[in-house]
Amino acid sequence: MPWDPTLKPCIATYGILIEKGQIDGSSVIDDIGTLKMSDLQFFNTAAGNGILNGEAQIMAKNIDTTCTESFNGTYKGAANMQSAIAAFKAVLVDADKTVTNLSDAIAAVYDF
Repeated sequence: MPWDPTLKPCIATYGILIEKGQIDGSSVIDDIGTLKMSDLQFFNTAAGNGILNGEAQIMAKNIDTTCTESFNGTYKGAANMQSAIAAFKAVLVDADKTVTNLSDAIAAVYDF
């Protein structure tokens, strides 16, 4: 789906990234869809893959917790916590994926 700041998955993605310190709090929701994962604070290219994977795992878990607890998201179909975290982590570790891709992964996992 295109980045649309009126859709719940985009709003959730924006809120999570600000809350977790991944983007500047003054970032405008309309402008962040094209940001790449490598632009987020956790993504450290100087760190080894093990550290990046660990940071992505933590961030993926934070996304799941925030979507289910703060945004009242419910898992779609066969999705569950483990599959959600795996889906988010797959996006988070790919330097060229965008915030829109992350929002798409969130939209695929939850009903809001």
